[in-house]
Amino acid sequence: MVNIKEYLQKKEKREEKKEADDFNSRIRKHRFKVFFRTTAIVVLTALVCAAVYINMENQTYSSYTLTHSVVREIYDNTTQIGYLNGFISYSKDGISYIDSNGETLWNQTYEMQSPIIKISGNRVAVADYNGHMIYEIDEAGTIKNIDTNLPIRSLALAENGIVAAAVEDGNTTYINLYNPSGERFAYIRTRMESSGYPIAMALSATGELLAVSYLQVESGSMVSHVAFYNFDSVGQNSIDHNVSGYNYKDTIVPYLCYMDESTAYAIADNGLKIYTDSHIPKSSFEKLMDEEIVSVYSNDEYIGLVFHNTDGQEKYRLDVYNKSGEVVTSQKFDFDYKEIVFHNDQIVIYNESECRISTVKGVVKYEGEFDDSVVLLRPISSRRYLMVKADSVNIMELRG
Repeated sequence: MVNIKEYLQKKEKREEKKEADDFNSRIRKHRFKVFFRTTAIVVLTALVCAAVYINMENQTYSSYTLTHSVVREIYDNTTQIGYLNGFISYSKDGISYIDSNGETLWNQTYEMQSPIIKISGNRVAVADYNGHMIYEIDEAGTIKNIDTNLPIRSLALAENGIVAAAVEDGNTTYINLYNPSGERFAYIRTRMESSGYPIAMALSATGELLAVSYLQVESGSMVSHVAFYNFDSVGQNSIDHNVSGYNYKDTIVPYLCYMDESTAYAIADNGLKIYTDSHIPKSSFEKLMDEEIVSVYSNDEYIGLVFHNTDGQEKYRLDVYNKSGEVVTSQKFDFDYKEIVFHNDQIVIYNESECRISTVKGVVKYEGEFDDSVVLLRPISSRRYLMVKADSVNIMELRG
């Protein structure tokens, strides 16, 4: 005989289970909808961003306009260098930092015959060749004076304020290292007949690594020695903190540069050399060249070498290398340039009367002449540039 009470209890449980299953099913469906909706939004956003980026990368311009202009006289006996959001203007009489509004944010006077200028991050170091005073200045205008007591031959500057100065004392050359407080914390003693004469130096951003190019004469032949010094704990057990070095026979290496804490490069009279490692630098790339390197420019990602062009009507060829030594672009241009500036993936080539703005992918974004003579051109963004003329400081914006 059927137990009515038991039957109804089982039926109630079945209905409760069915309702629970339906509820869980609705939750799962809702979660799937949210997931697919979110995924679709993310994908669509990524596609839109990619499309905008590609459009910006391939956007070209036919003209420019000055969106901001301030009257500011730039004296004939001064030299201008890009610095932060403005520029440095220096001469034999002093050095100033001028912002994009034409305002002088700091100024240091001095008397020098041949100023040596080094800029690293927000710091500037200036010294007179054959003088003995170094003025190091930060963005706020705080000045640190360093007296080397010996004639200065060359300088290197790190972003944290460490300074390296090559000074001469008779037949001996010292490379002095000064900490951010201006105190000497290390030195390297060199002589021509033993280690050679230092002709180029570069400091890493933290000042822990110093690269020096020495020129020696062995058995009547020139030999260049590129030495790396580590002033951190890694170099404590090495003589003079010298952790690695490379010899190049019948070669002169007149230029060294640190791109970042673990990548340095050297320009020789016969090619390009790249070194990597943030502790013990190692030679990672070397390319010999039979062409004369006219000039070199770089930022923290790219190295640009300019050659005389022998193929076609253009006067120059710019080959751009990445930190691995790969050529990412080779571009030709046909005007004498004052400077080449790398800014992110932009390449700005200009002189007083014209400019060429391109990308490392080879897209020429703008090419044309200026309305007036220009002494400095610096990128601010993908379309905006700081333009300094003899009588004004301006913001130039590219137009389609």
